[in-house]
Amino acid sequence: MARDIKSVPEQRNIDKCLRQITELGHTLEPFVAHLTPDQRRHTLKFRPGGEKIWALVTRLSEERRLELPNAPSAAVNRSFSMADYLRPVQSALDSITRAVADTILQAESQAWSGTTAYYTALQGQARGDAALRSELEPAVTFFSTGHHRKKVVTP
Repeated sequence: MARDIKSVPEQRNIDKCLRQITELGHTLEPFVAHLTPDQRRHTLKFRPGGEKIWALVTRLSEERRLELPNAPSAAVNRSFSMADYLRPVQSALDSITRAVADTILQAESQAWSGTTAYYTALQGQARGDAALRSELEPAVTFFSTGHHRKKVVTP
């Protein structure tokens, strides 16, 4: 449920959050990948439920002492561990990102709702005030070229 914005964080609190995020990025840097969109698109994706298959194939390969030169079992196991360790970090970051994005959306919506209400009131006052009408012109132009719903013409 949307709630009214009662206060905004102080700049020092925002700065502290940004420092903590930067520090987290530095802490994770030795372990994270930076893929291009093309690399991301062409990377083999781990299938849902693949954890059980990974465990089975790993166990069977180890029992048979099977080693592939292009995919050593130690590297495969490290890769699985990396994903497993980072999953909770991603989940926590996703939750924070979603909350911040929702707050920005809500705040912008409330700000825009108030802006349009004040614009409407000022338009009414501008009918009898040439100076206000002139000052309001940039807003009139902005609102006249914004997104409009197409009018349905009935024959």
